[in-house]
Amino acid sequence: DIKLKHLIEELNIPERTFRSRFKKIVGVSPKYFSRITQFNYIVSIILSGEELPLSLLAAEAGFFDQAHFTKTVQEFVLSAPSGFLEGDVSKVSNFIRQMNKVSP
Repeated sequence: DIKLKHLIEELNIPERTFRSRFKKIVGVSPKYFSRITQFNYIVSIILSGEELPLSLLAAEAGFFDQAHFTKTVQEFVLSAPSGFLEGDVSKVSNFIRQMNKVSP
């Protein structure tokens, strides 16, 4: 769990400079990268076969609340979390296609 504020302080650069350089190198903003990382973690839990309630899965992945979790899942797989958790992991391909369009 890395706080952006602490990272910027440690690097001793302006926040705007950090965000600009991060996006240039990684291809997406730090906030979006964080959501991608959280989503990847969700997918790894689901694919491991571990069954967790939505609220616990959201907390485990580091989401502020279940609403943010729901919004992220819907954005990446175009499906509600309940459908995704019930085994509709085929929609991960939508997310992968979107990520392939992002150039590093």
